[in-house]
Amino acid sequence: MIIDAIEEAYIYAQKKNWSTIYWMIDIHSTIAESNYANEMPTLIPEAIPVIQELQSYPETCLILWSSCHKHDHLRYMRHFLIEGGMKFTYFNQNPEIENTETGDFSIKPYFNVLIDDKAGFRKNDWKIVSDATKIFRQKYPLPRAA
Repeated sequence: MIIDAIEEAYIYAQKKNWSTIYWMIDIHSTIAESNYANEMPTLIPEAIPVIQELQSYPETCLILWSSCHKHDHLRYMRHFLIEGGMKFTYFNQNPEIENTETGDFSIKPYFNVLIDDKAGFRKNDWKIVSDATKIFRQKYPLPRAA
């Protein structure tokens, strides 16, 4: 359940003394309607204010996640910024996290919370994301980034 993932993200980051929560957010059926066409998809209204809220928190790093072709990445990034006021830091990558002895993050980017319809997320879960994040960022405060 998404609320558990958000709480675990804050608990783990606090325990590790990390200042960032990485949100991997899928495009289709999550922040935009799936249209199976080359046109830009229609934004899902419930997603916009929550993503804007998340991006206002200093501990948040938003990563756009999609199987769309690489040549469309910039087009999607611009669309979501211009149409929805949503600013994503990365697309299908997280260069802030280096490979470790036990993990290759060039293959699977590191994230703390996954928002993806294929992982069970539904459009009506956006309110839960907002409410849970407000609670857990207060309950498990993180250090400020340097």
